[in-house]
Amino acid sequence: MTHYDEDQLLAFELGTLQDEKTTVEMTDHLAGCDLCRLKLEAIRKDIGIIASIRSSENRVIGRRTGNLRRLLISTIRAAALLLIGLIIGYAAAKSIRKPEICVSGMYIGGQAPADSLAGFAVADAIAALPLP
Repeated sequence: MTHYDEDQLLAFELGTLQDEKTTVEMTDHLAGCDLCRLKLEAIRKDIGIIASIRSSENRVIGRRTGNLRRLLISTIRAAALLLIGLIIGYAAAKSIRKPEICVSGMYIGGQAPADSLAGFAVADAIAALPLP
């Protein structure tokens, strides 16, 4: 009895045999040959392992792509919020008017009104550092 090699059995399993006659012959042969059936089962097992590896690889690649996409979107959102905050802060700083400083003539001479809190501060400052 002639046995088929692994290449022929793989072509049979994948459905890539040249003609229909060879397919019928191999089917009849496999019905009665334990050795070729065992080889075919080993090929089917190998094909299943390869398919599961590809499936796992696709899931890992898909997961990585999803994680990178989420990271990129989060980074863009954070950058946009930072830019908006800077623009709002700049606009707010420009819109706030700085108070004008007005020094009353009473304070220029070094004497503050005795009944004001500022008078105590001025008196303390004069005591610590006398004016020239």
